[in-house]
Amino acid sequence: MKLKQVLRKKIKRPNKPPRKQDDKLIKSAMEEFFSWFLRFMYPDADDIFDFSRGITILIIQI
Repeated sequence: MKLKQVLRKKIKRPNKPPRKQDDKLIKSAMEEFFSWFLRFMYPDADDIFDFSRGITILIIQI
């Protein structure tokens, strides 16, 4: 009987930060490194894409 009570005891865990902060981190990383990713995937990316105009990320929610 005591073993069941021990297993049911709740373990206090530290509070996790809100998910929105994680989303902001991922979105900012995507905005920062997207042009590098394109250059990695396409060796001739500079010829294909016009990076001088800048890149605008249109994804609002991921």
